Amino acid sequence: MKSLSWLLRREIWESRSLYLVPLVFIVLFLLLYTFGLLAHGPNGLIKIDAGEGIVHLQDLIKDEPEAQQAIKLAAGGLPFILPAVLLNAVMLFIWFFYLTDALYTERKDRSVFFWKSLPLSDTMTVLSKLLTAAVVIPVITLCLIAFGALWMSLANSIFAWTIDESAWHLVWSQMPFLSGPATIVYALAVQSLWFAPVFAWLLLASAWARRAPALWATLPLVGVYLLEGAVFRTTHFGQLVGDRLTSVVPTAFHDTEIERVIGNIQQSDGKIEWAEAFGSLIDPGSFLTSSGMWAGLIVAAIFLSGAIWLRRYRSDI
Repeated sequence: MKSLSWLLRREIWESRSLYLVPLVFIVLFLLLYTFGLLAHGPNGLIKIDAGEGIVHLQDLIKDEPEAQQAIKLAAGGLPFILPAVLLNAVMLFIWFFYLTDALYTERKDRSVFFWKSLPLSDTMTVLSKLLTAAVVIPVITLCLIAFGALWMSLANSIFAWTIDESAWHLVWSQMPFLSGPATIVYALAVQSLWFAPVFAWLLLASAWARRAPALWATLPLVGVYLLEGAVFRTTHFGQLVGDRLTSVVPTAFHDTEIERVIGNIQQSDGKIEWAEAFGSLIDPGSFLTSSGMWAGLIVAAIFLSGAIWLRRYRSDI
């Protein structure tokens, strides 16, 4: 375990883009959000064309309960949703480039021979790279989502004060303090499990490639897809890969609850409580008993074994 812990620290130290890239994205987003919110709030410059002339936002909130409910829904849910969506998209790119580079670069710069001289097995080294993708990167993402949610909530509170509204009533009363973070942790965990065969495939391509590992990771899949279409006139392989690459994991969430929550958000009619809504979305039992998840883990083990074998016997480019 000490060796694995040391290897994980090595990955973080050598791959600083794992946390610097998402940090830059979330800070830029938060600065834009804060500027857009607070630059207009203090002087009441956010105005809405209500059909009978221009109405100041603070007047609309005071006079229209539906407008106030819409603001509360946005202030309660968006601090979790927007950073999560943004950082999840960034995480997908980080996964791809980190994993395709993980076993290729050490052969390219020949540092693999130094690491092989240490009492570290090939299995442990490859596993450390898999765990970096499946655990470390999502944990970094989770921390930045929490940072973004706190920042946005504080900015929303300041905005509420500038329009003479209660920050607790307008912002914090709808905040899902427990169910929101718990749902995000769950979503990141099931996404890592669902993407396990993708992670292992990218590591296999990284261990195999003598150059352009990203192309080796993608072109064979495209080739199989085109070959299946040309020979069998079907798209089963493409659908299989497409389902595996979706960031909203099938069977992990209640479809009916998602539709209900989205419908209530669109209506802004007060029938939604974020704390209840977040908690009602998850469906861990269905996910853990799904054949797709377990089949994916088996395929991941096969690809991972291939990556370990290649690292052991193919150390040069």
